[in-house]
Amino acid sequence: VLNDYYQSDLNTYQSGKVIFPMSGIEPGFHQMELKAWDVHNNSAKAVLDFVVVEELEVFLEQLVNYPNPMNGGGTTFRFDHNQACVSLNLRLSVYDGVGNAVWEGEQTMTPNGYRVDGWYWNGRTQQGSPLDAGLYVYRLDVATPEGRKASKTGRLVLLD
Repeated sequence: VLNDYYQSDLNTYQSGKVIFPMSGIEPGFHQMELKAWDVHNNSAKAVLDFVVVEELEVFLEQLVNYPNPMNGGGTTFRFDHNQACVSLNLRLSVYDGVGNAVWEGEQTMTPNGYRVDGWYWNGRTQQGSPLDAGLYVYRLDVATPEGRKASKTGRLVLLD
C-alpha cells in the first residue's frame, strides 16, 4: 500500500505521482507491477522493467549531430547519458578520413537531466580554416570526477 507516498499534481485531482524510496535491491534485472484505484474503484495496472547495477558506469547513447550532412555552416552535437547532476568532463574530437584530428573541444558541465544538447561546432579546423567536403568521424569522451569513463563515436558528412 503506497497511499502515504502519493502526491497529487498541482491544481488537479486527476493525476499525481508515487515517490517511493527503494533500497537493498539485489543487482540484476527486475520487474515491478503497480496497480492503482481511483475513488470510484476503477483500477489501472502498469509494469516497469528496470536494472539495478552495483556501480553506476557511464552510459552514452544517441550521440548525433545536426544538421548532418552539414554545409560548412556548423553543426550541433547531442547525446544521452545516465549521469544527471554529476560534473562531466567532455572532450569532443573530429577526425578526417585518414585519422588526423582536425578539431578538438573540451568543456566541463553538470547537466540537470539525462541529455546534453547544444554543443556547437562551426565546422572549421582548430586553426579556423574551412574543411574540405567529405566524411568525418567524431568521438566523444566523457569522464566523471570519480574516474568513470565512456566514449562513443559517430560520423558526419560535410558537403560543398
